Amino acid sequence: MKKNKSEKRIKLNINFIPVEGDVIETIGKALEPNISSILAKHGASLKMGLTEILRNHVKG
Repeated sequence: MKKNKSEKRIKLNINFIPVEGDVIETIGKALEPNISSILAKHGASLKMGLTEILRNHVKG
């Protein structure tokens, strides 16, 4: 695909916050409601929890 010259890069500031306990579970709990609502708008849903999906794809 060819990029349009009018496209601009968005600069994001990422702040890392120390988390007690399981980091993957914390990220999953934060993202799952938004992902589920977007999928529901399209008549779809996750067949397994987001935390399990993240665990299957994490490196390290």
